[in-house]
Amino acid sequence: MKINVLFIILLALIVLEACHPDDILPYLRNDPNNDNPVLSEEILAEGLLSPMGVEFVPRLGGVVVAEAGTGNNDGRISLYRNGQTTVLVDSLASLVLPPPADHIVGPTHLAVHDGTLWIVNGASGQLHQLALDQVRADSLPRLAQDLPAQDIRPFVLAQGAELSNLYNITFDESGNAYLADAGANIIVKRSPNGSLSTFATVPNVANPAPVGESTVESVPTSVVYDGHHFWVSAYGGFPFAPGSSGIYRLDPAGEVIEFQD
Repeated sequence: MKINVLFIILLALIVLEACHPDDILPYLRNDPNNDNPVLSEEILAEGLLSPMGVEFVPRLGGVVVAEAGTGNNDGRISLYRNGQTTVLVDSLASLVLPPPADHIVGPTHLAVHDGTLWIVNGASGQLHQLALDQVRADSLPRLAQDLPAQDIRPFVLAQGAELSNLYNITFDESGNAYLADAGANIIVKRSPNGSLSTFATVPNVANPAPVGESTVESVPTSVVYDGHHFWVSAYGGFPFAPGSSGIYRLDPAGEVIEFQD
């Protein structure tokens, strides 16, 4: 069985944003002699706790999954490889937001850079690091409290935001990390030395619905760097009307140069 790496990435950015904990991970059967691969489904892993993000990690020989948990500080990071699932990191912050949100927040998305697995956690507002050369069977699972972590939330709130919900991450060629915050609607830039700055503010969009304010918030849930530009996907806030979601293209300075709904 072959797992198409590009699809895994797209799945992390698109499908799993609204994932339900049904434990089914779709994939593409990639036949090099077939120009029209078809989407099929097979149960690759069971018992996952609200899976949110996936990342193919060649160094570990499999797919790593961020699990938001059940709301009891039981978020975790698991590796699916050779038909088996192994918990790499356990006891990550996980909580249930009060009504009307009433959903689980915990580890959301992952990225691999410079030999490290970077873990974004919306519940704690932290960015965890797991050195891949320290992943050994006799020391698993690692506990969240034992991993190096940087608390991003205080910086976000200091910018005047009422909420912070770290959601996604990407890196540029210089090692800068860019974090989408779905609570503050900003992209945070983290330099290799750990200093933080606001890279971009995701602008509101016109409200296409007859109810609510004239504009609605654009809530960023994904950020990707393609070597030239940054691509940010966002959904429209209340009343969550069709046509309020879209994709932004940002230049290297963080300016919005294109929006497509």
